[in-house]
Amino acid sequence: MVALDIIKNLVKLVGTSAGIILFSIGAVMLLNSFLKLYVFSLETDSYFNPQRTCQQVEKKDDLNFSDEIFNEAEYSSCVERETTYAKETYQKRKKSEMIDGFSFLVVGTIIFIFYQKKKKKEN
Repeated sequence: MVALDIIKNLVKLVGTSAGIILFSIGAVMLLNSFLKLYVFSLETDSYFNPQRTCQQVEKKDDLNFSDEIFNEAEYSSCVERETTYAKETYQKRKKSEMIDGFSFLVVGTIIFIFYQKKKKKEN
């Protein structure tokens, strides 16, 4: 009987711990994305560099590949297009991370409550 009680208590402890861990991960994910999007107003990743992307373009002639440098109007258009794309992609990714974080919060809370109620019923 003692071994059975130890196993039951261990299951409750693991379940409660899993709920706390999932809740914590969700809270961190949600807070991280919220702060980056709405508090600090970050628009792109810190390593994003549209100038490097837009420096040269490959143009294909009949059999030759040659690097041709953009003129000023093409370069500005390219930088604007790449920046807009990066902003949209970054925001979509962060919003998706917020949804994932919220899911972790909900699941972690449900698991935690379930095992806490089970523990209180048996005591």
